[in-house]
Amino acid sequence: MSDQHTGVSLLQSSGRKHRKINRTLPQLARNAACVPCRRRRVKCDGARPVCSSCTRSYQFLARTQPNPARDSQGVQCFYDEDEHDETPQLGKRKAEDDSTDPRLTVHQLEARVAELQNALQQATGETSGHATTNASPLNFAAQVPAQSYPPFVPRVPQDPTLRDTNSVERLEPDTGPVNPPFTGVFFPGWSRRLPPPAMLDHLVFTFFNSLPSASRLFHRETFMARLALPPRHPDFPHPALLHAICAVAARYSAAVKVSSVQEIVERSLNNTNAPRQTSLDEEAASEQCFSERHWKFCQLEMRYDNCKGSKLLELLQAQVILIQYICQTAKWLDGWIMVGAMTRSAIALGLLDETEQAAHGEPRLSHSILPRPKTHWEREERRALASEVIAIDATFSASGSWPGTLPAKDEIYFPLPASKLEFMHGAHVISENPQTINSPDLFTHHPVEDSFVMYIKGSILLSRVSRFVRLLRRPDAPIKDRQSPDFIVIDKDLSDFNRTFPASLRDPLQPCPGYSNRIDTDLINAHLMHRVAAIMLHEPFAELSDPTCPSASRILVEAKSCLGVLYLIMSTTSDMALMLYPVTSVWLYHAARILVLFYHRSLEVNDQTTARTLLTEIEVFQMAFAAMGNRFAMGAVHCGMVDAMVRRIHEEFGLPEQGWRWSPQGWPTSQQQSSALNYQAGMRATNPRLPLLPGTHPDGMAWGESGRQLSYRQIFDQQRAFVGQSPNAGYPFATRLRTEFTPPTTWSTADRKDFRSESSGAEPRIWRLD
Repeated sequence: MSDQHTGVSLLQSSGRKHRKINRTLPQLARNAACVPCRRRRVKCDGARPVCSSCTRSYQFLARTQPNPARDSQGVQCFYDEDEHDETPQLGKRKAEDDSTDPRLTVHQLEARVAELQNALQQATGETSGHATTNASPLNFAAQVPAQSYPPFVPRVPQDPTLRDTNSVERLEPDTGPVNPPFTGVFFPGWSRRLPPPAMLDHLVFTFFNSLPSASRLFHRETFMARLALPPRHPDFPHPALLHAICAVAARYSAAVKVSSVQEIVERSLNNTNAPRQTSLDEEAASEQCFSERHWKFCQLEMRYDNCKGSKLLELLQAQVILIQYICQTAKWLDGWIMVGAMTRSAIALGLLDETEQAAHGEPRLSHSILPRPKTHWEREERRALASEVIAIDATFSASGSWPGTLPAKDEIYFPLPASKLEFMHGAHVISENPQTINSPDLFTHHPVEDSFVMYIKGSILLSRVSRFVRLLRRPDAPIKDRQSPDFIVIDKDLSDFNRTFPASLRDPLQPCPGYSNRIDTDLINAHLMHRVAAIMLHEPFAELSDPTCPSASRILVEAKSCLGVLYLIMSTTSDMALMLYPVTSVWLYHAARILVLFYHRSLEVNDQTTARTLLTEIEVFQMAFAAMGNRFAMGAVHCGMVDAMVRRIHEEFGLPEQGWRWSPQGWPTSQQQSSALNYQAGMRATNPRLPLLPGTHPDGMAWGESGRQLSYRQIFDQQRAFVGQSPNAGYPFATRLRTEFTPPTTWSTADRKDFRSESSGAEPRIWRLD
């Protein structure tokens, strides 16, 4: 004791900072710590059979530096033989206190439960060797041999749903530090399908930090307070909502195991309709991918409670969150079906119609399942949820050119959401947005300068453009030119929206409100969405053979503007897959298609300089798709779609296949070349075929087997609903687009000096943007 006081006095006499000794914590007697902790000189709690320090070290090594030979031995924690049967003694200060450390009690209880489990396994004939072989860092308690306690064999009911819950092979590394059999003891009522509370808290925290726009669907502080309630509390979040959060957040966390992008694509391609041999619950529980497993669990929970009609608002929130997972994994058809269910639910819940009084001022009978919101936060959550439904419906409708599922415009009425800052950090009174979805000045006046509100306004414009283009495809369309009244009104609204875009939001790269280290992705999408809407509006009227065509000039300007936003994004040092949402790839893909169209035109008129410039810009989009494709399947399939278009163009013109320097992980290239055109035979690239959109997507159909016999222009003109006549529309694919010159099948050195040198001497006409 005197030596200890002498050491403390020496530290105090020196001017250096020293750690404060906390005498209130339990103190172990000398040599009471385990041998590994004493060797490493780390703090040990003396828990039996293994201490928490050795457990954490084992889990960290198993997660970061996996070694099957080492991990199979379990947690290496042991004590001196002369102290093996003794309980750890507390120090003098703790001996005077009758209280015990709760953490030490928990460890002792876990060890006791493990001993009883081993006794049960021995009594039922289970071998202990199998458990030792499949040891994991999170089931160390099952590896401890039974000590001198008498065998205890309780009567366990044979419930098939609880079969094999104690077997070690059913435990996974992502189940957290507490095994599922113990979770029900420490957290009564906790769902067996949910991860342990510690893991769930981590995933919820990751969800809010990685997807800042999700804070518009939930008030973060209120949601975290509800998550801290007991699982059986009526205000505890619905399990479907928690499963949806786990499925989406898993792609941003290293604590769980998820499938790679290549595995996701291969699974979608190899999916068969073989009859199931197991139930849906067993199939979901056997899924190895953490995110896919919780995607299936969420669907099961929604199926159970949709019939009951309980917590329908939270089920709708879960569906909106699952759209993010669908975009991550490129599950196009699943997303399309879910969008239809979302809009139907939003209508029944009264989110799309907030009319409170009849025409004569009399009280209106309620047509909504939900009662009126009790707080301003709840009111804004509902309006943000309704806005998200509109944005998602517009996105899927524009991507697939299929009609949306929303009601008519005059049947929707609700105010737009309020400011995000006021919603997150404001008082209990939140100022309402004075504009509704049908306000006449919706695109010319912006009283709430918020990125999410601007994103919703862009979605409304995109929805109107998609409907106009679909009507234009009909053979009986009354007016198929730019003089139609609908075209003039929509084009004016697009121009007004771009002209009156708030000055405070004109820079696409701004920090997200409430976050210091996150780029506002809603603002980036708002800048891209109205430009994509302008592209889709003018695409049907863009005549590339006419240099004076205003629509052709407009779509090129808007595509270059999207490229400018992409340049700003790529100028940062952040990971693009973490900075952008998967749905952002949809807007970038629309802009890349326009550059590919003009690249095809430049080859038609033999403008080599413009062709090289456009191909370099296309490669910038490929770089972005490849960066997003490293984490999300949506970026990988868009990378493959652009690659398929360029390959088709080079095949038509007899050019060597273009090798991309950028491709997602999982599809490496054995030989790569620059983006400049190169007609040397020795530079032919050997890229593997990148994945395409699924065959259920219209673009996947067009560039798949169904469009194999059509030329590039024929496919693209049909996709954009071109009102003019496509070049050589009646010719099969084997005939080149320009019949006055056919490139030779094999290129010699003399043939390579200039492409189309034998063509007519007319001045080439190609669109330029100075």
